Parts: sequence; C-alpha cells; structure tokens
Amino acid sequence: MRLKGELLFICLLLLVVLSLGNVSSEASCSIETSEADCDAITNGKVVMRLSDSSNAHGEMKTYTPANYEHVLCCNFGAGSSACPLGGKLVGLSSETNAHAEVPDLVTPNYLNDVCYDGFDYCSSVDVGIPCLTEEVEVLQLALITNSHLGPLDPTGYPQKICCKIDETITQCTLDDAYWSLNYLGIDKIPEDTSVVEGTSVYLVVDGTDCGTNPITFEIFEESSGSDETRQPSSPNPSFLLGKVMTGWDAAWFDDSGADPKYYFDGITALDTIQSEFLLGVTESEIDCGVDIIDFCSDYTSYGGSPDGGECPADTCGVADADVEDTFEEVDCGEFYECKCGWNAGVCAPDWNYIGGCGNDVIDSGEVCDGTEWGDYTVDDCDEWGYLSGGTLACYPKGHAKECQFDVSACVGGTIGVCGNDEINRDETCDGTDWGDYTTNDCGEFDYFSGGVLACYPKDHAKECQFNTLACTGGVGIGGCSIIEETTDDCDDGFLDYTWTGTWSGVVPSSGDFQFQLYEKCKAGGAATRECPAQVQLPFFGFFGVIVSLLVIALVYVVLISKGKKK
Repeated sequence: MRLKGELLFICLLLLVVLSLGNVSSEASCSIETSEADCDAITNGKVVMRLSDSSNAHGEMKTYTPANYEHVLCCNFGAGSSACPLGGKLVGLSSETNAHAEVPDLVTPNYLNDVCYDGFDYCSSVDVGIPCLTEEVEVLQLALITNSHLGPLDPTGYPQKICCKIDETITQCTLDDAYWSLNYLGIDKIPEDTSVVEGTSVYLVVDGTDCGTNPITFEIFEESSGSDETRQPSSPNPSFLLGKVMTGWDAAWFDDSGADPKYYFDGITALDTIQSEFLLGVTESEIDCGVDIIDFCSDYTSYGGSPDGGECPADTCGVADADVEDTFEEVDCGEFYECKCGWNAGVCAPDWNYIGGCGNDVIDSGEVCDGTEWGDYTVDDCDEWGYLSGGTLACYPKGHAKECQFDVSACVGGTIGVCGNDEINRDETCDGTDWGDYTTNDCGEFDYFSGGVLACYPKDHAKECQFNTLACTGGVGIGGCSIIEETTDDCDDGFLDYTWTGTWSGVVPSSGDFQFQLYEKCKAGGAATRECPAQVQLPFFGFFGVIVSLLVIALVYVVLISKGKKK
C-alpha cells in the first residue's frame, strides 16, 4: 500500500510539473528589469522600454541611445515594432521620457505609437473587467491620456490594456525567394543570369501559412563597400495562396567599371528571407536613333536567350504598337501588359491581361467595379445582416478600398474598429464575423464560381472587406505570345504578314469577355500594317538611286541654261 501511495504521489507531482510547464508556455507580457532578463524568457521579445517597474515613463524601443533599462517583454510574436504590421499598444508623448495614452482614443493626442507584430489589436478596459479569452493583459495606465505606466496589478492603476494575439502572423514561414521573368512568378531565373537594363523582372517569395499577410521588399545592389538599396516598383503586397510578388524594371548603374548585381530581401513581421541568386544587369547596347528597331523581331539579331538579352528589355519601346497592330482589341497599358519576349528562338510580341480596378469588369480581388456589380444593386444594403437600408455603393478607382462595396451610406450597424471580430459600420466582414457569408461563398460575387473567400485583415489597405483573390472561375488572367512571318517587301507602303499565337495562363470560360481573344490567339491569322519609316522601299534601291541622281542632274542643267539665256 505504501508503494502505491508513493507512485500516486510521483504521478501527481509529474502532473503539477507538466501543468507548470504549460502555464509558462502561455502567451504573456511582463515588465523585466533588463533586456537580458527578457532574452532569458523563451521567445522573449522587447516591446518598449520603461523608466521603472511601476509608475514609469515610456520610451520607444528604437530610440537610441537608450535611457531606460526596464523593458516590457512578451513571449510571443517576432519582435517587430513596425506599426503597419502590428497592433498599437499605447501612444507616447515623445520618443523618450514620455507619458502614455490608451490606444483606442477616437482622437489621439500623441503621435509616437508603440506597436508590436504579436498584437492584432489592443484596447483599454476598466481594471476590474477581464480581457477576452483570445486576449492577453499587457500594461496598466493611471489615466486614459497623460499617464504613467505600471505592471499588471488588480489593485494598481484603473485602466488596463488588453491585446488580441495575432495568431496568423505568428504562423507565417518564408520558404523561398527568387527572381522571375514570368508575371505569374512561376519560373525561377537561374544562377549567374544577367538581363538588359529596363527588363521587367519579378521578385517572388513563397511562404507557408502566411494567409494574406503583407510583406515588404527591399532590393540591394551588391557592392564591395556597403550595399546600396534600390526600391521595387510596388512595395507591401500581400500573400495569395502561399506566394507573393512585385515587379521591378531592372536598373543599370556603373559599379566601378562593372555591371551591377542585385539581391532582394522579403520582410514580414516574423521573418526575413534573401533571394537565392544574384541578378546581373547589363547596359543596353542599342541606340534607338540609329538601329532599325520597329518590331519585337528586330531585337532577335542582338542575341540573348529566354533568360535575357535586349528582347525582354524592349529598349526602344516597340511592344505596344507591335501587339495592337495584330490585336486591335487589346489596349496596352493599365489593364494589359504588352512586351517583347522570346518564343521559339525569336523575339516576339506578347500581351497579358492583368486586370485592375476601373475597367467595369470584376477581376480577382474585387467584388464590384464601376457599373459592374454582379447581382447586387444600390438597394442591397440588407445583404449584410447588420444593415437595414440605405444606399449601397462601390468604392471608385483610386480609393484605398477601390472596387469593394461601400456600405458607409447604409443604415444600421455600430461604430467600431477593424480587428474586433465584429462587423461594424463601413465593414463587410471582420476577422471571424462574416455575417451570413462563409469561405464557400465566392459565387455570391457573380463572376466567381468556386475557390475560397477571405476577409482582408486589420491594417491592410482594404481591411475588413471581402477578398476574392483566391476565388476561381472569374476573369482569366492570361495572354498570347505572337510569332509573325512575312515575305512582303513593303513595295506598296504596307506590310502584309501572317501570325500564329500561343496562349499562356488561365484559359477563360466561354462566358468570359476574354474568350474571343483566346479563340483568336489559338486560330492565328493575317494582318496588315503600315510600313515603318526606316524600311528601305524599292524606289530607293540601286536603280532608284541612279534615276534620282539623273533627275537632279537634269534639273541642274536646265537651271544653268536658263541662267545663261538671261
């Protein structure tokens, strides 16, 4: 019996130890006496600095040199204090030696925001009110503004800050980073590749469990000294189905007599990844004022390969006209990307439909566009259960929430902030609260027939609006590569040619407005264009030159003879 009792005691002791282990691994924040003490905590990250353990002034953790040793430490998140990537904890009156205010004031008094990537959002409550189960208690304040800061203490200051842990951001892992010439980011550019200046290249990052998290790209030119930063054309895109990318026109700079080489970093709240290979950029050798470059095919003689050369750089800017002569339905520019690219060893024009807000077509990522709303009308405010009437609208092109439904003129709802898991006024979804919609409701937005509906997260430009980027069956994102052939010598001033096309990307459905373009691309055809000014017409051949010289001589003789008669 005594042995059984001892075994029972040991089992109970083990359970207690395991329970303590679980408690210690729970998300929590505390004030520590030094940064070293925070580092000693598993996954401990500094959020801000404090002048003392209680009744303290605050200091931004990025302020240098640091004046305070005490730190607010949290055992979750990645440690980033970039406000677009994390929730605001408090506002400070200055960067150091500062008073604080709660994060949810309608009109903030202080401009120095203390943010943390582990927080989805933060709010202030009375010290006697418990935080929600998905929230963690972080700090206490004496007042809602112009306040000192203190630790968690039921008998301490009357205001406390509760923050929801951002579980999505803490899960994201960056797996791969590479350069690509493909606008879908499918093909990697191999090692030791160089492209000609002006070539459109793409920065691609693959990630796991990244949801729609934003990412920042930074391009660096490798240098023997300090590497120089070159900014890409469209920073801060969001992940879609595990991939995120942005474009950049490769730039050439004289690097001490050598061609520059570039790498890039992809930066999220949790992680940073560097591109696998360097990308070289060479200076263009074409002089568009001297060299005869009128069509994409004219670049073929300047060498290159599917990974580079003068062709994809389109130094002389001929792709738009080359494409539009064959596909008059395509208007190169905002919604169509036209360029020169290698096709079966020939530099050929190609176009891709990339869509975008403002074309009266509901493209991927949109729920309405101009006059195109699918099955919705201005009277459909009540499609969102919390609204009871008013006028539905569509945010116009150029608005931060462009091509999303605007419910600001609808009646009903409560005032709140994005990120509180409650659909408030001006929102169509919020976190886990989607009203009557689910992830299976892509088909509610007309053009789409399947896929996964999502909700843009807090701090996204389109926060708390529906996200159709992962929906399927909508307008196809695809294009056509064109190979042109001719034996015409332009003797009549016009060039007759035949062409064949190769479709790439998503095959549009029969109801898609792109379907006719897809059919035309597959069928190929014939076309006529005006001969370029540089083409040597037959009149200016060898015999034409002789005749011209004889005519000029004859005119000269006539003029001389008339002069003698006078």
